[in-house]
Amino acid sequence: MAYVFPRPAQYYGKVVKKEYLNNKTIKLDIVSEKPEKFFFFPGQFINLKVNQFIYRPYSIASYIDRLPIISIILTVAHEGLGSNYVKSLNIGDPVSFIGPSGRFVLPDELYKYLLFLVTGTGLAPILPMLQQLTELKTNSEIELYVGFRNEDDIFEESFLKSCESKLKNFKYHICISQPSQKWAGFQGRITDFYKIIDIENTQCFICGNPEMVTEVIERLKLMGINKTRIFHEKFVLFGK
Repeated sequence: MAYVFPRPAQYYGKVVKKEYLNNKTIKLDIVSEKPEKFFFFPGQFINLKVNQFIYRPYSIASYIDRLPIISIILTVAHEGLGSNYVKSLNIGDPVSFIGPSGRFVLPDELYKYLLFLVTGTGLAPILPMLQQLTELKTNSEIELYVGFRNEDDIFEESFLKSCESKLKNFKYHICISQPSQKWAGFQGRITDFYKIIDIENTQCFICGNPEMVTEVIERLKLMGINKTRIFHEKFVLFGK
């Protein structure tokens, strides 16, 4: 995987699908129309124009095989410019964005163990990465821990299950920090459960809440994971 990152540019398109994955999370499909050729690497993001002067960053949650359509996944639980704008969009509405941006991508060399630690919509850029790993037919052992506040926040689990059937060395775990009495899975934060099997042969990918990302990076360094094998993206919660 030799990366020549595309230069971010202004693109224009329209909404082709809008889906509530749960009552807090929207998945938005956008078709890029002008210029026609939009390309990205799994893990990158776009900056969506949410009013005349302001853009908001959202990771691309779809794979390159769906181009010129791209998907973004975002939480709309709070009142903010980005979430309110996306909630107001309808099928066929014009949109504009700048992209692709970011360097949160799979490295050229994959180690024996790949550990993904994400919270909430930090799962979005991991979805196309998993598709990329499937296409690469990697022999790496891949483990994903996803943290949500409660069961109602879970999304795209059917996709993760399909990855388990396609990637023989892939397994995922959902961790709920505020579970109901019915929840039988991991209870707590993802930082309570993940383990490093082989420090020298593990690469770590972290995405989501900035505090979680910072905490995990520091823990991994203390465990002996070299910073060159830690890849991360922090999701910033913008105010109004």
